[in-house]
Amino acid sequence: MSNWKQALRLLNGRLDIAGAPTFNLVVCGGTALVATEMVMRATRDGDVVALADDEGKLIDPAPLPGALALAASEVAEDLGVPKDWWNNGPSSGEGGLFRLGLPHGFADRLTWKKFGDKLTVAFIDQIYFKLYAAVNQFGSYHATDLQLKCETSPSPSRVRASLRCY
Repeated sequence: MSNWKQALRLLNGRLDIAGAPTFNLVVCGGTALVATEMVMRATRDGDVVALADDEGKLIDPAPLPGALALAASEVAEDLGVPKDWWNNGPSSGEGGLFRLGLPHGFADRLTWKKFGDKLTVAFIDQIYFKLYAAVNQFGSYHATDLQLKCETSPSPSRVRASLRCY
């Protein structure tokens, strides 16, 4: 998918029409890279690593709340993308990131963006997760994303800090 901002505004609209509660989502992966303009490439899905309550306390995203999953499947149909375009893949199951433990200082590095009255999304500094993914999935596109990101933004001290998190 190439227009994530449009997709998130549509998701907010579907949540609003359904009278759903407000959702605060923390995303990682390609969605966060594109949203923070660190990497300009299409990404096929939105990876929810955590939910947050209104005070910012992080909550396990597995399973995704029913109202959110339903609205996301409706947006998928609207946009002609796969039904699982919005998922909790990185944090699903016992081996998921949320249950294994998020990097030290994770919540403090979140950047929140409102996409309407029903949807607020936080984007994490991806250097931490990209390093983790590149190490754990050697030879994947994660290493390329990490290389592109390192050429454009993080300082050597930030890369060292990400290494200490794991």
